[in-house]
Amino acid sequence: MLDERILVSIDEDNTLRLFRQTERTVYSCTPACEQHQALNGAGIN
Repeated sequence: MLDERILVSIDEDNTLRLFRQTERTVYSCTPACEQHQALNGAGIN
């Protein structure tokens, strides 16, 4: 089992961001949360 620190941020635009070490995952939550597709060079996973 691995312990790691994560940060979860929720925007006013129904966007959830999950930060895990150097990774960032962005979800659009209208109406259900779905992961955004990666954008080239933008650093979004």
